[in-house]
Amino acid sequence: MTDALAVISQDHFDTLTLAGTLDEKRKHIFLRILAETANIRIAALAAGYKSTAAINKLKRTDEAFAAALVEAADAAADMLEAEAVRRAKEGVKKDVWFKGEIVGQEIVYSDSLLALLLKASKPEKYSERTRQDTNVNVNVGIAVLPMASRSIADWEASSVAVREQQRLLTGEKPIDAEYTEVKEGVTLKRG
Repeated sequence: MTDALAVISQDHFDTLTLAGTLDEKRKHIFLRILAETANIRIAALAAGYKSTAAINKLKRTDEAFAAALVEAADAAADMLEAEAVRRAKEGVKKDVWFKGEIVGQEIVYSDSLLALLLKASKPEKYSERTRQDTNVNVNVGIAVLPMASRSIADWEASSVAVREQQRLLTGEKPIDAEYTEVKEGVTLKRG
């Protein structure tokens, strides 16, 4: 028997030997040991399976076994949770060593287990939240487009104004000009 199987009493192996290869007994032993140890490998070995491959095959082919496997895994999880709560609340006794000798014991509490249990039981309050700040820089510019002109004169007047606005925005020196009315629009005369 290996060290991993030392947690299983000899009665389980005797029952297995007496049962021979009866699959129902082997399944029962597997499920019981899984619920007690929370270890699939140990449970498979205790039930006489050489690996967990047979368990995976049973899970796919036997619906009742698959359901019982879920229940055994839930029982194992409940057992582990109860132990975590106990260690977080009551602590664990650890030896205190001095000059190579044990001089006493102290109780050590697990703050990390307690934090984990709080996060699981009240996630809305204790779970880690990530805060995302998003800064978006948006450059807004105003484009002045010549509107649809009713006449050529309107178009020439608006396009001259647009050119002047562009010059002012870029810092260019404005052009000194004189505007003279023409029959059909505005004419730019440079002075």
